[in-house]
Amino acid sequence: MKQLVVTSDAHRRKQLFRHIAKSHPDALAYLDCGDTELSEHAIVPFVSVRGNTDYYDYPSQRVLTFGGLVFLVIHSHQIMRFNRDAALVNQAKRHGADVVLFGHYHTFYDKVVDGVHLISPGALSFNRDLSPSCYALLSLRDKQVSVQRVNLK
Repeated sequence: MKQLVVTSDAHRRKQLFRHIAKSHPDALAYLDCGDTELSEHAIVPFVSVRGNTDYYDYPSQRVLTFGGLVFLVIHSHQIMRFNRDAALVNQAKRHGADVVLFGHYHTFYDKVVDGVHLISPGALSFNRDLSPSCYALLSLRDKQVSVQRVNLK
C-alpha cells in the first residue's frame, strides 16, 4: 500500500517537517498545502504550494499523480468560504483531479463531494476547532484513498 503524508499551515514550525518525515520514512511523497512561511530547503522532503502568508516562490497549486489518481494541491485562501466545497470541486474538475488537498482553514476535513475527495489535513500550528494540531496520512489502494488523521503530541 502506498502512503502520502499531507500537512498544512505550519506557520514556521520548521522542526515538525523533519519529525513527521522520520515518522513515515517509506511514504511515497510528502505534500504540504501552504503557509509554511519557510523556504523549500527548510521543509525537505516536503513539496509545498504558496499560502497567503508565504513569501517564498512556491507555485499557487500543483497537479500530481499517485496511484492512478490525480491530486490538486492548493492552499485555498482564494476559494470563497461559503461555497468552499462547490468551488473546490469546480477547481478539481478543471484540472481533471480526483482529490483536492487544501489548507488555510486550520481544521481537519475529509469528505467526498460530487465524486471528488476533498481533504484538509488540519494545521501543524493550531486548529481553529481547538482540536490537537495534526496532519493527514493517505493510503492509496486500487485507485481509492483512505484518510487517517494523525495528531501531534
